[in-house]
Amino acid sequence: MNSITKSSELKSHLPVKVQGYCTLSHAYMNLATMLLEEGLNHACLIVGQMSVKAMLNAVYLKEVDREGFIDMKRVVFEELLSLVREHDVIDLDAELFLNKVFFLTSLENISLVTTLNKDHVLMIIRRIEELLRSLSERIGA
Repeated sequence: MNSITKSSELKSHLPVKVQGYCTLSHAYMNLATMLLEEGLNHACLIVGQMSVKAMLNAVYLKEVDREGFIDMKRVVFEELLSLVREHDVIDLDAELFLNKVFFLTSLENISLVTTLNKDHVLMIIRRIEELLRSLSERIGA
C-alpha cells in the first residue's frame, strides 16, 4: 500500500493545525497497514476511519473554517461528513462509502467485520487511501 504523504513532505504554506491533521492522518494509515498485516481487521478499519476523519478535519479547516471557529476535536464523524458534504469537499459516493465504513467500525456491528476476509478489508483500505490522496491533493499537502 502506498502512503499518502510523508510528514516531512508537508507543504510549509499550510497552517499548523492543517499540517498536524495531515500528519495524524498519515500516522493512522501507517498503523492501519500494520494492523491489517497482523489480521486485526476491525482495528484496521477503525484506524482507517480515524485517518479519514483527521484528513477531513484538515480539509475543512483549510477550505471552510479558516479562522478555526469550530473545535474539530468535538465534531463527531457523522457531523463532519455532513459539514464537508455541505461544502462540496466530498461527493455523494464518497459520503456513502464513508458511512458504510463508519457502520462497519461500530461495536454493535463487529460481527460483520469478523466475517470479512483480509482481501475485502484490503479493498476498503485501498479505497480509503484513494480518498485520502484526493483530499490531500485538494489542499496541497
